[in-house]
Amino acid sequence: PRSRLARALDAGSVHPVWGLPLLLAVLYVCYQFVGVLGAKVAVDFLEGKIFHDRLVPLFAAGLRWAIPDGTVLRFLSGDDGLILGRYGLFSMGLSYAVALVLPIVATFFIAFSILEDSGYLPRLAVMLNKLFRAMGLNGKAVLPMVLGLGCDTMATVTARILPTRKERILVTLLLALGVPCSAQLAVIFAMLAAVRPAASAWFACTIVLVIFGVGFIAARVIPGDGSPFVLELPP
Repeated sequence: PRSRLARALDAGSVHPVWGLPLLLAVLYVCYQFVGVLGAKVAVDFLEGKIFHDRLVPLFAAGLRWAIPDGTVLRFLSGDDGLILGRYGLFSMGLSYAVALVLPIVATFFIAFSILEDSGYLPRLAVMLNKLFRAMGLNGKAVLPMVLGLGCDTMATVTARILPTRKERILVTLLLALGVPCSAQLAVIFAMLAAVRPAASAWFACTIVLVIFGVGFIAARVIPGDGSPFVLELPP
């Protein structure tokens, strides 16, 4: 038998009123994990302490030892050098990929996996079903929309779970126009980490308004009907 806390969370996660504070709490925890721990703490450590302070100088010293020729060395490690310059393959390309994108993408997928395995995503679909009805969709559209935060291509493929052609077109349109994937979120979170929380709230509200504005208009332009909402809730 489930505990009293599990039953309370189960009922609260699908409640039209109490589900909203629970959703905000989940989003806050996810932001602290992805936006603060991933985009700030981990990025600052990997980019500053590991690459800028250690790996790039170490690689530069090894490059100067291996290539004594001055002209070739300046070409590879000058201010705009091919390998180690300000915009070099190693100093910017590899360091940004590993130190900037990787920690945010990794923490995002960990958070997404926890939400998925906990059974919260289907309950979120139940809670937001009426809201998505305004866009000609139902609660099932929450699943590919949330998955789009990881990968828009994969989310577009999973739009096949929606039964009607109109719903599949609507979700694909919203994914293309308004849902940033994890690679875009990596850059977005890195920039938002340096500004005030009000800027983050402004960005989030803009994205939400774009999604629901486009969905509301497209639902009335694209022909076709919606489908009934039937979804099994896992434990």
